[in-house]
Amino acid sequence: MVSTQRILFVGLFALSLCSAKAGGKRGDAAQVFPAPKDGDTVVFLGDSITWQDYYPEYVEAYYFRRHPDRKIRFVNLGVRGDTSAGVVQRLERDLYTLDPDLVFVMLGMNDGGYRGYNLLLLRLYLTGMGEIVDLVRQHTDAIPVLVSSTCVDPVNYNRRRYNRMLYKMALGLKELAEERKVPFVALHGVFRKALEASKSRADVNLMQDSIHPGPAGHLIIAGLLLDMLEPVDTRKSLLSSLKASSLSWKNNRACLSYTHPNDNIYLSPRALKALPLVKNSARFSSRKLVIEGLKTKVRLYLDGKLMGAFSPAELLHGLEMDQLEKAPWVSDAKLLARLLREKWQLTYYLWDPLQLGSDAWRQVNPGAAPMTKREAYDRLLKMFVRIESLRLQGPRHYSLCIDRAL
Repeated sequence: MVSTQRILFVGLFALSLCSAKAGGKRGDAAQVFPAPKDGDTVVFLGDSITWQDYYPEYVEAYYFRRHPDRKIRFVNLGVRGDTSAGVVQRLERDLYTLDPDLVFVMLGMNDGGYRGYNLLLLRLYLTGMGEIVDLVRQHTDAIPVLVSSTCVDPVNYNRRRYNRMLYKMALGLKELAEERKVPFVALHGVFRKALEASKSRADVNLMQDSIHPGPAGHLIIAGLLLDMLEPVDTRKSLLSSLKASSLSWKNNRACLSYTHPNDNIYLSPRALKALPLVKNSARFSSRKLVIEGLKTKVRLYLDGKLMGAFSPAELLHGLEMDQLEKAPWVSDAKLLARLLREKWQLTYYLWDPLQLGSDAWRQVNPGAAPMTKREAYDRLLKMFVRIESLRLQGPRHYSLCIDRAL
């Protein structure tokens, strides 16, 4: 399904973005890798790995929660089964009218033909990627960013030699980026090392299947992109270290004030398992509560609400407060993650098919009741309003109580 999100997004955001873009063209800024600023449009071009929308959602959630003062438009133009040649054919229809500022191009998984090293396919891939760079520069003011593809699972995939082809494609893409003087993200090697490391951890699974990363694998991708965009993360690791003996206990309960900045990003349980494999994991989860000297299991309460029961060993190791399942800041981050996923689903399954005609609608929504463009537009507009209502919530203060009476 070819995306036509540009029609909707231009209509919804043109007025809010035009003033921020009034500064003019970026000129020859394509040799740098700037962080997106207020009013920018960031586009993800790719195949089914991008279409899954996990790593784009992580990046969008990061900026929404960590930099709420920047109103950035993120657009996913991933298409299942796509190749560099396919993207060349759809750039005019999908990309140009979005007026993008930064375009990530992650392709290659389908270009190599799922076989061993093939020089002809490699050349075709690099030719297509070069055309994409040239066309993006010719028709927009955006900075194209070339991203090497991930890898296939060498353990579970019966064509293990395909990783050699993907490796050669990554090397060629790096050379192309140097020739064209555009940014390059060496994802292939980083992802392959993470995948190898995950094999020694029974609780970590980066792959959804032999080809596509799952939520945990997409966290590796998002982490690397954010390392390039925001190499210095303003959010420092914060360790709240307490000693049980120094707390003021009354009837086996000790209470203290606790402040959370409400800028965390929700990670599913599967994605959370991969956090140790992310280079700068603090940008996703960096606040721990450590209590030393406890002898028994305790219950934790926030403003009188039970958060759970935890052992002395768990609290000595440190409780990941950013991912404390029942905490209100986790509920906020989880709601944002759900709304971002629903926004993508509404766009892909409702809005896009309506732009392509009744046949496309029936193909994507077999048996569904007909819907007008106005109805789809209204649903998406309500979704954007709900998402914006979560912006700029700011720090919150709580009463944290530790109860030893189990």
